[in-house]
Amino acid sequence: MTETQTVAPGNYGPAGIDLAELDAGTRPQDDLFRHVNGKWIDRTEIPGDKARYGSFAILAENAEAAVRDIITGMPAVESGPITGGAEREAAKIAALYTSFMDVDRADALGAEPIAADLARVFETSSIDELIALVGELERHGLGGFYGMGVDNDPGDPHRYIVFVMQGGIGLPDESYY
Repeated sequence: MTETQTVAPGNYGPAGIDLAELDAGTRPQDDLFRHVNGKWIDRTEIPGDKARYGSFAILAENAEAAVRDIITGMPAVESGPITGGAEREAAKIAALYTSFMDVDRADALGAEPIAADLARVFETSSIDELIALVGELERHGLGGFYGMGVDNDPGDPHRYIVFVMQGGIGLPDESYY
């Protein structure tokens, strides 16, 4: 791939707002949420393997598929000599993606890459030390014991509820396990 070449996009569905999807039976000034989302809510069921589902989940799935197609179409380092410029950057991206997908290597390494951090956790001798360590790790991008936020109730889109989530390395849904 040269600096002027682009990766051809796949077919990831339509983009934009489909005005036919607006609920004409509900006036926007009476209930904007129902006017915009009513038809989708009426015909959509949350998939059994998802805790929640909506347009942003669909967008995320489509974006992940598009990025995966782009990355897997990039030349890998093993495919031949890499000259420089955009080709070199594409090869770096392909190599990084390949390393993330290398389950055998991850299994072989086990906990070794995080052994130093784990040792620090196990060496704490008080709640105060543990809380200080969690705060330090959070500042470096490592999650704590839990997260909290307010969002739409997945079972009733007309109300908001507080969510308390497991911290750490929990994955988005069971399909990742």
